[in-house]
Amino acid sequence: MACCFMCVGRLLLQSKNVMAITRNTSSIFTLFNSKRSSLRSCHLEAIDRIRNIGILAHVDGGKTTLTEQMLFSAGVIGSCGNVDKGNTVTDFLEMERARGITINSAAVTFNWKHSSKPEEEYLINLIDTPGM
Repeated sequence: MACCFMCVGRLLLQSKNVMAITRNTSSIFTLFNSKRSSLRSCHLEAIDRIRNIGILAHVDGGKTTLTEQMLFSAGVIGSCGNVDKGNTVTDFLEMERARGITINSAAVTFNWKHSSKPEEEYLINLIDTPGM
């Protein structure tokens, strides 16, 4: 699990597949409508630090566990939930908690700091999906 987690962390920082998200819509409109270059560069830098990740794998592949580990490492949650105990962040439906599986996709957004450059912070949009 540690190897997979480190690989995902590396991918977060190297990924150039960036899309605008609803949360930043007003900033994006300001970017295109503004005539001030300093404002443009500020918003471009913010968009450059957004990473969108979808976790896909087979049933019982560890998708929700990886999501919990990422939230814990980012400092969003104080302790990791357990799928078998039914106390994870992204499995919120009663049936998901009872059966120990993900039924509906769930999205979480959090900040991720670069380990060697703490001043570099990324906005992570993560989707935990059901197994295939």
